[in-house]
Amino acid sequence: MGAKNRQRRAAKARKRARQRTAGDGGSWRQEGNRATEGAPGASGIGRARIRQLFDAAAGRSSGEFAAELAAADPALVDPEAEGAMLRLVGLLWRHGWQPAELVRHARRFNARTGRLVATAVAADHVHRDRATLHPRWVDQIDALELPAVGGAVGWLASYARSERIDRVSLTLDVLTAIALLADTRPLHVTIPPPGAPNGPPTATQSRIDDPILVKVRALLAQAESTPFEAEAEAFTAKAQELMARHSLDAALLWAASTRDERPTTIRIPIDDPYADITSMLLHTVARHSRCRAIYDDAYGLSTVIGFASDVATAELMFTSLLVQSQAAMRAAGARAGPGGRARSRGFRSSFLMAFTQRIGQRLAEINADVERDVQRDDEGSRTLLPVLASRAEAIQDVVDELFGELRTRRVRGVTDAAGWSSGTMAADLAKLNAGDVGRRGASAPTLAAG
Repeated sequence: MGAKNRQRRAAKARKRARQRTAGDGGSWRQEGNRATEGAPGASGIGRARIRQLFDAAAGRSSGEFAAELAAADPALVDPEAEGAMLRLVGLLWRHGWQPAELVRHARRFNARTGRLVATAVAADHVHRDRATLHPRWVDQIDALELPAVGGAVGWLASYARSERIDRVSLTLDVLTAIALLADTRPLHVTIPPPGAPNGPPTATQSRIDDPILVKVRALLAQAESTPFEAEAEAFTAKAQELMARHSLDAALLWAASTRDERPTTIRIPIDDPYADITSMLLHTVARHSRCRAIYDDAYGLSTVIGFASDVATAELMFTSLLVQSQAAMRAAGARAGPGGRARSRGFRSSFLMAFTQRIGQRLAEINADVERDVQRDDEGSRTLLPVLASRAEAIQDVVDELFGELRTRRVRGVTDAAGWSSGTMAADLAKLNAGDVGRRGASAPTLAAG
């Protein structure tokens, strides 16, 4: 990309960032407050005061209103509390959050808040027509195994009974959940929320019927299940070769078409421990799958941007490699025994960093081989590089639009030479050599952060 193009992109990104900052200066909280105005049952002094307290609770996390609310009539308090939570949940749906993400976010705060928010999500969903929801939305609701609720009202009493808590504890739980939901900033919409048109198929839907990806999934399943690291490497390499070829075929087909397909986005949760290094693994896999991965460390979420088939393959490969790396790390710990060095945090972080770096090298080698094969054909030679550049530019436009200017952050984790060596073995046993043991001074990679 030329210097003028970079300057133009940077200027556009700065403008969008300023617009977002100006537009977000209170609009998020104001929209949440506007949603409470004029709601049914707002008349009456007792109810009005209760409504006022819940509105105030959305602006802070303290329990200073708990005593007054706990002493009030539950018949007045509970409907207002349920309504306040459901309004915030609905608001978060419209601002990009998805059921699995919101429940996970609450659980990361604490387990009980997670259970209360899960109950609110169940109450929000109970009267929705599944046929009107996006398939991925339905999949997430089903996977969450939400608490059973009888309807959109009366569910707080069910929650209190299941938790075996009194009115004061219930009130504190509600105030905590309301403050958390109100303080949760918007995300980018990646799948249509309830009430929105479902739109075109997503990357996750596209991968279901794709015969190449069916083969890839089978190879990765074999890689995950074999106890032999060299065999796992062979299965994984074959899967990546298939995916790389599939990606180039899709790019050439896109070039020969009307080019109406645009990049898509998904979000992938990145959990502790070692979330930074895990996000680096996703960043590495996405880059070699011709996608971009942007990590939001506040919420532990990575957004992957790319063309549908590439996004699907990046998600598949990342998930498989994560399983393989965790299995190899557990095996190293089991061999070491209780209290062994291989169970230390330094060993494991170094293991995962080495695994990530070596996987990046392997993916680059495989992609280069496949690209050379494609370019041996005259048509491929003339078309491939300009097409890949066009698709990369389209992806960059989406990144600029969604995130504006990004910052990079150094990921540190190489403190144990034995961990580095063991991680390299797990990534590529066949190419291990004695020099790997002394590679603790390798430079730490960086990743983009939103």
